[in-house]
Amino acid sequence: MNKTFELTENTYAAIKGVMATILGFDKPHEVIVRPMANSLSARQRRLYFKWVGIVAHELGYEKEELHEQYKALHLIPIYRAREDGEFEKDLQAANKLYALGETEAFSRMKDHIIRKTSITEATTKEMAQYMDIIYKHAGGELGLKLPTPDELYI
Repeated sequence: MNKTFELTENTYAAIKGVMATILGFDKPHEVIVRPMANSLSARQRRLYFKWVGIVAHELGYEKEELHEQYKALHLIPIYRAREDGEFEKDLQAANKLYALGETEAFSRMKDHIIRKTSITEATTKEMAQYMDIIYKHAGGELGLKLPTPDELYI
């Protein structure tokens, strides 16, 4: 849906000033307003890495090492369910390499898939699902009490 708005001279001057001064724009630019994407929030990301740090410390892992393991075990299956099928194609290719006995190629493909599985690509819904799995793992299997967003100033 396209809408056209008239800007007063004062509003236009203010926008132009911000673009020129703060953003460094000196030529006219187009401004597009659209619904905000439902992506990973900074709060979710900070809380996630706080949790990973707590669990990693308890288990004797480095934070990044546990983050990679969690992605492989829990985030890939969430991304696999996406409608675009991108992860499914990569996983099928890796499984084919494994079935053919191409263990070195399979290992490289597996590592590639894990590396490209990034929490920054998660929607807020996917990240909430992923974090719920981690919260249940830490509390249930490990007996850890992880802080909730309300208990932690993020």
